[in-house]
Amino acid sequence: MGGTRTITRTGWFRRGALMLCALLAAVVTFAPLTAVAKSYEIADLKVYASFDAAGALHVDEYRTFDFSGSYSWVEWRLLKSGSDAIVIEDLWTEDAAVPGAEVHLDRVDGTAATAGTYSVSDDGDAIVVHVSISASDQLYKAHLVYTASGVVKRWADCGELYWQFVGDGWGVPTRQVLIEIVPPASVPAADVLAWAHGPLSGVVAIGHDGVVSLRVEDLPSGTFVEARTL
Repeated sequence: MGGTRTITRTGWFRRGALMLCALLAAVVTFAPLTAVAKSYEIADLKVYASFDAAGALHVDEYRTFDFSGSYSWVEWRLLKSGSDAIVIEDLWTEDAAVPGAEVHLDRVDGTAATAGTYSVSDDGDAIVVHVSISASDQLYKAHLVYTASGVVKRWADCGELYWQFVGDGWGVPTRQVLIEIVPPASVPAADVLAWAHGPLSGVVAIGHDGVVSLRVEDLPSGTFVEARTL
């Protein structure tokens, strides 16, 4: 045959087997990377705030996490700027056995490591709430209750609330945001002024009873929302 190389059926079989092994090796190599990939967003955020004559702001925050993959903790970082102090009152999650019902989470010292518990720490600029969870490919609903004292200022001609309800530390987007601020007593809409700082797509409204509402759709990650009302 001179310089010509003949490939027999056996040679083709061996080459095909080697290619198949290489393909399987690639599948085995890349499969774990796909298996551990995970991400999450905030599906929904509702904040109901009220304040008293002493200037304390009382907040009920309902936040729904949308997890893809497994997660063992979530964390809030509430900036203290603009308040005298922030006190975490309580934390709840939805009862998996009874939809719509809530389960109280236990507060622990140190850093919470057992699912169903949370811990609170002060890092100087903010109050940090660390929650230990066990969630995988699901919606996880959390109800955080806190009080920020000294937030509402009383001037000679008005009362002023200036507070950042959503900080810029969230590294994921929020699909829907609703914030409602309720005065201690019904106030005519004509006696209330309100502004919001955040995305220009947001909407601010003042109800007939003086309730101020802020709405934002598709809030980008790292974007704050704050209210200023008189």
